[in-house]
Amino acid sequence: MESFATSFAKKGSIKIGNNNLQVTSIEVLFSRKYESPKARDYIVNQLKELGALKIFQFGSTINGDINLRSDLDLIVIMPPTKTGWEWMNEIYESVDRMVGADIIVYAPDEFEMMLKESSFVRHAIKTGKKIYEKE
Repeated sequence: MESFATSFAKKGSIKIGNNNLQVTSIEVLFSRKYESPKARDYIVNQLKELGALKIFQFGSTINGDINLRSDLDLIVIMPPTKTGWEWMNEIYESVDRMVGADIIVYAPDEFEMMLKESSFVRHAIKTGKKIYEKE
């Protein structure tokens, strides 16, 4: 027997007793939340105010594979005045997030090193999208 969430997501309906209620699926509601730029732009604007140099969005919200566990995945390059770890601590303490968000932060030299050493970072940049670059 399918779970309630699985049935709801697949069929866009819920059977309660003899009634079959047509509703929008959870995935559709969830994807609309991420298709709307409000949540992302709200976070990006705060990152810009903190001095972000570049912001990349990657993962399910870019490749269209949005599901119930999806969140907003960002790689942020911040000024070299602090380490990525220090910036990450500041960002997670000060940036108000309207949605679940994984924000990975690097100083420029750390980012260049990670591009060479991390297949994860290379894949995220290759399959993702640059959504901001400071001019």
